[in-house]
Amino acid sequence: GHELFIADACSGFRSIVTLLALGAVYVYFQDTANWKKWAIFISVVPIAIFANIFRICLTGLIAYKWGPEKAEGFFHEFCLTVLFFITVLGLMGLTSLVCKKSQIHTN
Repeated sequence: GHELFIADACSGFRSIVTLLALGAVYVYFQDTANWKKWAIFISVVPIAIFANIFRICLTGLIAYKWGPEKAEGFFHEFCLTVLFFITVLGLMGLTSLVCKKSQIHTN
């Protein structure tokens, strides 16, 4: 019996912009081919979108199960922070995977 709306602040646009800036700095310091740097940098967008969709779905499930007041406040902020770090770890994992594959093919 409740309606949930995604506010502009929660749309994920700010997190994508922040992650793009962080991703640009991150790939700049990677010692790999330029095309791999671009591939890693571009992958920030789908990783961030997937993480935001997951966050929105999880917030909706919590609101459905325990009520909208439980989905707001601490959980909302905590989930945003945790998913930001998970997204950064995903970017690092993708980099590790891309660099590992290139090492296998060159040896």
